[in-house]
Amino acid sequence: MFFFLCLIGIVYIIFKNLLSDPLYAVFGTYVSIACSSYLFWVNTCKDHLVTATMFAMTILFLTLYIQKSDQWYLFSSFICTGLLAWIRPEVGAFIFLIMVFLLLFFYFTNNFQFQPNKRTIFLFLCPIGTIIGIIPLFISNILVTGHPLVLPFQLLKNYSNNQDFSTNSTLTVSQVPETQDMSASGFSDSILSILYNVVERIMPDVPMDTFLGNVYGVFISPSTLKVPVLAIVPIFLIGIGFLPKIYSIIHENKKNESTIIFSLLMVSVGIFCAYLTSIAGLHTSIGIFPDVRYLSPVYIPLNIIGILLVSKVFNKQIIHQILQFSVLFSVIGPVIILFILFLVNNTIDFWSVFLWMNGIITLLIYLVMLLFFIFLVGWYAHKIDNGILVYPISFLIALPLIWQISMILIIQCYLDTPYYYPPLLPIVREFLPWIAGFQ
Repeated sequence: MFFFLCLIGIVYIIFKNLLSDPLYAVFGTYVSIACSSYLFWVNTCKDHLVTATMFAMTILFLTLYIQKSDQWYLFSSFICTGLLAWIRPEVGAFIFLIMVFLLLFFYFTNNFQFQPNKRTIFLFLCPIGTIIGIIPLFISNILVTGHPLVLPFQLLKNYSNNQDFSTNSTLTVSQVPETQDMSASGFSDSILSILYNVVERIMPDVPMDTFLGNVYGVFISPSTLKVPVLAIVPIFLIGIGFLPKIYSIIHENKKNESTIIFSLLMVSVGIFCAYLTSIAGLHTSIGIFPDVRYLSPVYIPLNIIGILLVSKVFNKQIIHQILQFSVLFSVIGPVIILFILFLVNNTIDFWSVFLWMNGIITLLIYLVMLLFFIFLVGWYAHKIDNGILVYPISFLIALPLIWQISMILIIQCYLDTPYYYPPLLPIVREFLPWIAGFQ
């Protein structure tokens, strides 16, 4: 819950800085939480919410740097990148590479030849902030593996490659070597191992002729009934739909919005690249539910891009209407879900309801998205007013939130619920069986 509240605050500050209006900031924050899976993971022991929070901090300082050109913000963003590596080393590594790329992009888009002044020197020293942020990872590595650059999973991977384990065996800490080579050659080998792991992670685990099919599975239509990435962030697709109308406005905007959007796209690519080596499993694995959860940090930048684009189309009055209708749909939806659960109580098994809900919500999102684009064509042709777009947009924003709440309700209504999913408050847990008891 702590990190969930922190995430809400960080996202609000991001939108307040980008859009300079409390209503747009509230709208952006609401959409970013609704169009995600963060509410679902709020009470679990999974690290997805922690990763998303630290990733949001990285984005906050990155956008502040683009807006204000204060290099301390970029330095702070690199510190957050180091902390992100502490939480998820593979994510932190690729976001660091993207951040270095963006640093060079910022430099060469403003200067075409090296100017050795204090400002330029400090700009190229900003990546050192990553070392500060990654110190907790070094400490934990020393405590567990005896070497600051050796991760625990590397030891276990190397150890398991040389051992024959039965399905019921357990690897204890005492079986893992307690110390690592701390000499110069040992550090050199560790750095080479890190570089090898980075390169290995960007190599897809599927043949290249099926790569695009797996990308399609992750973002649009998974092989198993989980909600794909683009279905959870419909506001991003809505913003893309408006792009032909507002491209010139963004390109000429003095607030560097085009640079911000480009940077957000790049960090989104960084998240995706961190899991390229598992791209097939992301959409086929039966253990990755209810969404493609390892890519869940990407919801933040994609939602921000969508809100930035939509804010150029609608005034405050229409934004307020979208927010009102979306909240209304988000309240009605779970009530309908609760009624359905009452009807099917103990007649359909947990996984059937769980998976069917994923499939139905995904289908609804795509159908409403199709309706939106039909209306959008009419709007471009000046056949309809933009006010009619309020309803499909509101419903599209509400559907991912309804999905999150429905997942929690489904889990609480079944006694054979897997233990690692989020529990509700005790009073709510008692209320659901009481409702079901009327049957």
